[in-house]
Amino acid sequence: MAAQLEGLINIECRVTILGHLLRGGSPSARDRILATRFGMEALHMVARGEFNRMVALRGNEISSVALEDVAGKLRKVTPDHPWIRTAESTGVCLGVAAEQKIEEAFEEAVPA
Repeated sequence: MAAQLEGLINIECRVTILGHLLRGGSPSARDRILATRFGMEALHMVARGEFNRMVALRGNEISSVALEDVAGKLRKVTPDHPWIRTAESTGVCLGVAAEQKIEEAFEEAVPA
């Protein structure tokens, strides 16, 4: 598909493997279905002439959002958000706070 698209638009196209992009191992069936839904909606948007928009998931529905509505804006997740607690409970490192916890645990385990 990438080669065919590249031939049509004369712009380099590359295939991206979802599992490699996320660095989270092999994609689940849900990941693959969601990626397919996103890709199909992106194709439909191009066919409808809808540009400068991104595909989005709202609840279980696929929609699109104007890039100007999201570009350069932060949507912060608070440290006590359930997503953060879930990620930390599975061992996911979320940056400085997690690194500090690791350093503190190391200092407790290995006295100076």
